[in-house]
Amino acid sequence: MNYNEVREYIESAAKFGSKLGLDTITALCVRLGNPQDKLPFVHVAGTNGKGSTCAMISSILLKAGHKPGLFLSPHMAEHRDSLFVSGEMITESAFAETMNVVKTAADALAREGIYATEFELMTAAAFVWFCRSGCDIAVLETGLGGRLDATNVIKTTRVSVITAIAMDHMQYLGDSLAQIAREKCGIIKPGGVTVTCAGQPAEALDVIKAAAAARGNDIIIPDPGQIGYTDFGLEGALIRYQGIEAHLRLPGRHQAGNAAAAIEAARVLRQRYGYHIFDEAIAEGLEAAYLPARQEVLCRQPLVLLDGAHNLQGIEALAETVKAHLADRRTAVVMGMLRDKQYDECIGVMARLCGKLFAVRPDSARALAAEETAEVARRHGCDAAAYGDADAAVRDALDYCGPDGAVVICGSLYMADRMRRAVMSCCR
Repeated sequence: MNYNEVREYIESAAKFGSKLGLDTITALCVRLGNPQDKLPFVHVAGTNGKGSTCAMISSILLKAGHKPGLFLSPHMAEHRDSLFVSGEMITESAFAETMNVVKTAADALAREGIYATEFELMTAAAFVWFCRSGCDIAVLETGLGGRLDATNVIKTTRVSVITAIAMDHMQYLGDSLAQIAREKCGIIKPGGVTVTCAGQPAEALDVIKAAAAARGNDIIIPDPGQIGYTDFGLEGALIRYQGIEAHLRLPGRHQAGNAAAAIEAARVLRQRYGYHIFDEAIAEGLEAAYLPARQEVLCRQPLVLLDGAHNLQGIEALAETVKAHLADRRTAVVMGMLRDKQYDECIGVMARLCGKLFAVRPDSARALAAEETAEVARRHGCDAAAYGDADAAVRDALDYCGPDGAVVICGSLYMADRMRRAVMSCCR
């Protein structure tokens, strides 16, 4: 298969849906020679902050002279933008070559009546490519949950990182913070080290501590009193933690907490496993770390902010930035949500921050209809309109706010790439 055929093949696997469980990914990896067993990992689970924390840890490892693999979920524009080695996205030719190897194994399973999902194929491809590329460590972001997530087929975890826990994916993970934390903690392996972020809800933190203790893990929790930040703005913030100072490119006060967890994970790799990661490399890695659609500024006049916030905790973090930096601007919100989220509360938060909400539908079978999003916004007292076309929604939002105003785009990572393209076509 060439690159375009590979893309079609992966998309065709979407018909098998998204299923939790390790049986299929285990069988697929066996067919591939268990490439995941040949690598050490930093494994990251949580509700919010996973991607940012993974990007920071990978960037730190790269600045320290290592060759890290990085697997992120979900992809943005195309599947290959989930896969990086040494900070570089996998090329089209390497992706096609890797996926052809994975397809051969998946086809053999299919003849036995075992069908791999889209995410399982991508996870297996990551393992194969990281091994072929000579990575000396890989950083993995879980897709959904942890215990039954396909990435949890790994056995050689050096550090397990649990980022902020909040209510999300309740239909799969449970309807309490304790239940959700328990699923996330499924990534913790015996005899390793667990790092979690500062400020976890007590209900979740109790579960994390218990899970780490049960599996013989030391647990490290950053001291919130030592996490400092100044120059907080849309360009990022200057953060300080235990003698390390770095200017983050990722905006939002919450990123200081993610950075502290990344620092602790890097220090575990150094102190326990002998990785050559000096504090200078940690600071350099934090400053270089970047991830799109995380309070990303797409345009300056008018200001356009794109954020993948899709649950209440993420939306509230975005709202904090809007209140701090956009309060004096005429503001429009372009928003699309999935119906299995806390969409009423999320839409309500953003509706109270803007003059008008422009509702769109994310590209997902689980999407909330644009008119329903608009109706929820109206119930919260906000003027709102529904759009079937992303370009039209962005164009009208830009017209509404004017050159000195601001447009905030949020609600789902599934629409981030489409929204970026719409903004670029209107702002160039």
